[in-house]
Amino acid sequence: MKHATSTQALTGLEMVKKLAEEIRICAFCTNLGEQPFAARPMIIQEVDDNGDIWFLSSEVSDKNIEVKMDDKVQLLFCDIRSSQYLSVYGSAYIYKEKKIIDAKSKHSVKAWIPEGTNDPNIALIRIIPEDAFYWNAETRANVHLLKKIR
Repeated sequence: MKHATSTQALTGLEMVKKLAEEIRICAFCTNLGEQPFAARPMIIQEVDDNGDIWFLSSEVSDKNIEVKMDDKVQLLFCDIRSSQYLSVYGSAYIYKEKKIIDAKSKHSVKAWIPEGTNDPNIALIRIIPEDAFYWNAETRANVHLLKKIR
């Protein structure tokens, strides 16, 4: 799929990238159709120039198993210091190629994966954002940043 080229879409992608990189940790939510859905804290490895958000994970984790069953995920970011909040909905894809894992690995995940990128079960999860909302409590901004741009 090609990326949208309108100023509004690019501005939305840039905002998602900026906020996600600043906040870095989000609640990564799966099983969105279940009650309760599953959520766990995850640290972003990279937000690429397309706005795709990358995470390291264990291939045998519940999260990866859930993504394989249903690729729709929600990422919830909260920066209480600046009163900024971001919600990103999108599709998740799992990658096992060592070359890609090494290229995208920016932050340590040794607390969850002690062997880091040398773990045989290490995987990357790529989120392609489809929808995003931003809130700023200080300025009372409520902005719909993205809507099915790809």
